[in-house]
Amino acid sequence: MRVAADIRISIDQPCKGFRFYILNKGREMNLCGSISNEVSQHRILIHAEGEETTMQKYIELISKGSPYCKVLSINATPGEVIHCSRFDIINQEPRPIRSIAPDERPRRFAFKIGIFGL
Repeated sequence: MRVAADIRISIDQPCKGFRFYILNKGREMNLCGSISNEVSQHRILIHAEGEETTMQKYIELISKGSPYCKVLSINATPGEVIHCSRFDIINQEPRPIRSIAPDERPRRFAFKIGIFGL
């Protein structure tokens, strides 16, 4: 039976490689869903879908962490099955957009190439 889980993982420090690690492990186990992070709180959010026994093995595996990242806590709750087709990393917190003042805009240079005297 296909089940879904919403997983919150708290880690000791921001580790970009840990998201990629848990993504690869999920793909190896034929899970689908999404992985995002909350940079300010050192937390990773996962929505995963797959078979029930596979999901339990996945949660046990990621709760151990990786060689470079320590998991402080993990909280898995049943989620809604939305029939995802892939397992991907998504960016939850986009970079803030900085507006550029008119006097700070980069200058553009134009060069003309021509043959003179002909």
